[in-house]
This record gives sequence, structure tokens and C-alpha cells, in this order.
Amino acid sequence: TDLVFQILPALFHTIGGGVGMLLGVTFFLLLSIAALTSTISLLEVPVSYVIDEFEVKRKKAAWYVGSGIFMVSLLVAFFPGLIGWFDYLFSAIGLPLGGFLICIFVGYFWETENAVNEMEYGFAGIKQTLFVKIWPIFIKYICPAGILYNLVTNFI
Repeated sequence: TDLVFQILPALFHTIGGGVGMLLGVTFFLLLSIAALTSTISLLEVPVSYVIDEFEVKRKKAAWYVGSGIFMVSLLVAFFPGLIGWFDYLFSAIGLPLGGFLICIFVGYFWETENAVNEMEYGFAGIKQTLFVKIWPIFIKYICPAGILYNLVTNFI
């Protein structure tokens, strides 16, 4: 974030005339559009959950989920100290824990063969590749061990 919000504005400022300001405004406008379009896809999972569990229409579910997220973001906006806590919670704990649980689920409960069968829909020749031979070892042993190491070192 230092690069985007501190260094790039200073760099745009060094460009003479109004060109630097125009480039800066254009860059941050396009960055905002990219962020917005990326976050729309993040709503799909919770919206689908609300639709399935509470049997509401998609538009209403999207409003519920979006409103909930907006309320949480208001907390961060009014209490700036929370952003560090949220950042730590989601980046240092949530993402690695989610990856670890996915590895355990795919490797031991869903079975790697079922995962490979799903991958075959996107790549018909996947069963003849080296990937299929080494992937189960990674998903069952190497990745969970690495992620667990990462989680433990985050707490130390």
C-alpha cells in the first residue's frame, strides 16, 4: 500500500505541469474501478448463501450482504485503530487458515481424485500430466505443513 498511496502520488507530483495531476487522477480513478469490479465477485459467495438459507431473491440478498459489509466498514471508518486488527485477522489468520482447511478438505475428505475429475472439465488431458502425479502429495502434506508453519510463526 505504501507504493500505491505514498510513492505513486509523490511520483505523479514530480511530473511537471498539469500532466502529473491528470495522470494521478486517471490512475486512481481506474484503480477505484478495478477495485470495485473485483469486490463485486467477492459478494457472490455470501449472497448465494443468503439466497439458499433464507430463500430470498438475489437482489434482496445482495442488499442485505452489502449493507452488512457497509456497517462493518463504518466501524473501521469511525474507529481507524480497528483497521490494523481487521488486517491482521484476515490476512495473517483468515487467509492461511482458509487455505489450510481447503487443503485438508480436498486432500482427505473430498479426495484428490474427485478434485482431479473436476479439473478435467477445464483441461481434458490433465490426467496424463505430471501435475496429477505430484499434486496429491502437495495438497495432502506439503501445502498444509507450509501453511501451518506460516500460521504458527504469525503467532510467535
